[in-house]
Amino acid sequence: MTKGTMILIGGVCAALAGQSADALASLTPASAGSAKEGAWLAMTCPCDGDVDGSGTIQVLDILFVVNCVNGIEPDPPQTCDSADVDCDGVVDLCDASRVHCQFMGMSDCCASTVCGACCNGGGSFDECIVVSSAFCDMYPADGEYMGDGILCDPWPCDATECTTDDDCD
Repeated sequence: MTKGTMILIGGVCAALAGQSADALASLTPASAGSAKEGAWLAMTCPCDGDVDGSGTIQVLDILFVVNCVNGIEPDPPQTCDSADVDCDGVVDLCDASRVHCQFMGMSDCCASTVCGACCNGGGSFDECIVVSSAFCDMYPADGEYMGDGILCDPWPCDATECTTDDDCD
């Protein structure tokens, strides 16, 4: 495995930098100590915003994650696996928010960057994405952050600002 390889094991992301595939096989269910029975032992998530492996965190890393969210795979040997910055098993715009946090020079971005619903659409609120508040502020068409932990389902965006017609188009 190569630097930055992340594997989801029992809901925990393991970074196996420089380890062989046998390292994964050596992880076994915990049976003693303070670990819960049946839990898998793994390394903590590295929360590495350098998703393209260039050695620095750049705007290109944010675009890398956004492309993966939109189903655009990078050229081999890169994969979208590295775009799951927060190791939650899903590549989403929260990962892009965490890369943005690191790009801006902030620290502890996986723990400190909380995501929530961002509604946009220039008054009709026809789109909802889950991102950080800072990322929502940059979002075009008057993004409105609905709050930490708020998801897009059920629909959180109030369309009361729509006054053009019955279906807001």
